[in-house]
Amino acid sequence: MKAFFSKRVIAYLVDFFIISVLVSFVTMFIPADSNTKNLYKDLEQLNTDLSENKIESKEYYEKAIEINYYISKDNVIVNLISIIIYILYFVIYQVYNNGQTLGKKLLKIRVKKSKDEVLTINTLLVRALILYGIGFNIINLILILLLKKNAFICINTILGYIQYAIIIIIIFMVIFRKDGRGLHDIISGTVVVNEEEIK
Repeated sequence: MKAFFSKRVIAYLVDFFIISVLVSFVTMFIPADSNTKNLYKDLEQLNTDLSENKIESKEYYEKAIEINYYISKDNVIVNLISIIIYILYFVIYQVYNNGQTLGKKLLKIRVKKSKDEVLTINTLLVRALILYGIGFNIINLILILLLKKNAFICINTILGYIQYAIIIIIIFMVIFRKDGRGLHDIISGTVVVNEEEIK
């Protein structure tokens, strides 16, 4: 039987917390240059100005997009390291831990192939590229290196909407499908089940 949606959400949140702490810990050793620090200060000031009604939403949005573009440009190494950590945790660690991350282990659920085949790195990589946004992050990393500002902002915005649409589709599929499989599960040929069911 499929794992309950609430279990999957809690496992996802636990994993997200773990990976956020891990990425923050590893990347804190990468020194930020003064330009990046100034950009973060500018973004903070922009948020303050919006909350105090000193600027309109449209102006905020335009300036925030531009600041975030330059932050992304300055953080290529950090983003690359984050992608590697995500792959190590959600793919490599999970395949060698019988389809479980720490969050899934805590909630006693696991990923398995829907046809009782062996879970492989390729299977979990395809799943992670969709579910955890790793694919979008890789595309953004490539685009930030190749495109000029306006082209990057335009394509990045479109990709952001596509990513949100995919997340919504996944949520609805997991909730309403009898087998509880989301888009990522169908494409990768996996299913998330309660651990006791496959012992």
